[in-house]
Amino acid sequence: MASPKVVIYVAYCVKDQFFVDHCNYADDLESYMSQAFVGVRLKQRWTTLPRSLLEDIGQEQDVLSFVEVADHDGPYQDLDGKILPVPGAHIHVDMFALSDQVEKLTQYIEPEGDASAVHPHTGSTLAIVYTLPHNDFASQWNSLIFDDFFHYRTLRYLLRRVITPTPESVRNFQSPPGQIVLLHGPPGTGKTSLCEALAQQLSIRLSSYYPRSKLVRVKATSFFSQFRSDSDNAVVRLFSSIEAMINQDQNRFIFVLMDEIEGLARSRKTSSANAEPGDALRATNALVAALDTLRQYPNVLLLSATNMLDAMDDAFLDRVSLYSVGLPEAPTRYEMLRAALGKLVNSGDVSLEHIAEEDGEEVMLLDDAPAEPPRFDTILPPYGALSLAAGKSGPAQTLLQHAKECEGLSGRKLASIPFDAACSCVEKDVCTLGETLEAMGVEIAGLRQPSSS
Repeated sequence: MASPKVVIYVAYCVKDQFFVDHCNYADDLESYMSQAFVGVRLKQRWTTLPRSLLEDIGQEQDVLSFVEVADHDGPYQDLDGKILPVPGAHIHVDMFALSDQVEKLTQYIEPEGDASAVHPHTGSTLAIVYTLPHNDFASQWNSLIFDDFFHYRTLRYLLRRVITPTPESVRNFQSPPGQIVLLHGPPGTGKTSLCEALAQQLSIRLSSYYPRSKLVRVKATSFFSQFRSDSDNAVVRLFSSIEAMINQDQNRFIFVLMDEIEGLARSRKTSSANAEPGDALRATNALVAALDTLRQYPNVLLLSATNMLDAMDDAFLDRVSLYSVGLPEAPTRYEMLRAALGKLVNSGDVSLEHIAEEDGEEVMLLDDAPAEPPRFDTILPPYGALSLAAGKSGPAQTLLQHAKECEGLSGRKLASIPFDAACSCVEKDVCTLGETLEAMGVEIAGLRQPSSS
């Protein structure tokens, strides 16, 4: 029996929704890539297409935003920089346009008694609603860096086991409708960013099933301060509004992001023992009841995040799929520091001028040298390519040593280290890469010093 073809997923972003609704460019691009390409790399991107293809499909060049290799369904091990062979693979193209539409989901409360009376919470914002895929999250997925391709694996799990809306997938995986996902881990590990990026990617990958998607973004901890003594009713109104959105359009997928979910799903047992306000208990009761209602719908996914798993309510935890997001390992820390340095180089705040030692000789690389200018990926290669320079000193080895010394730091803190280091070069408009790496060492040494308090 022949093994199934590997599927390579390609994102095809056009500049206007009109072309998504009325033009079938995806099939033409699938056919072209299958015939014209020998191999592609994950995240490989094009902002122009060959004139011959454009003429065949009747598309102007200015219609295209970008084409990008988004994913594949093969193994992720050692995938960094690896070429995915196109012959023998199936190219699947998802065509979409990015939206700028954002709206507030506000509540209206019917007046009691005096019809002219206005409830103090009428008009209060329950959530922010984004039409997906949205411009605000356009670059978020590619900026994520996790150990062992965690974000790609989570996306694949959600597509295969949770919300891929086909009878075959339901039979094979017994996937429950209305899935609830909880990401938990230390602060600064990228949980909220991952939730937003997952919603964005899922809206693209599910577009052939659900051509429209919305993201309802809720900050759970704000409910008690915003809806004083009325947070349970606010929860009911929020989820009633979400249910109405689902019922209004069965071809629309609804993502609900509840950040800092512990604000609404705090342990009722602990709250009762500590004699906390009854409003908190009622809000958790309302949330659990609302989740049970949402579970009957196949076109909704609740993504939530918390730093306080131990404080969560048992009944809530019984209803969710748990994903632990830990602190990054050394290879991931290297990539995070490298990505932050890349942004500084691209912005012109750090120059690639440096002195590197190669085979005991000093080699000067200058941005304005007559020879080929230095490339960032050559000077600071991805972690997977470091073995090619094993045993050699230079910027990459210095950065790797910094990454090893940053054990226990979150991704958020790691991203700030190169920026803080570049800012320390106050005497210059631009830091060299060598100076920035040296200043990073000072920053990291300071972070490793035990607190005097």
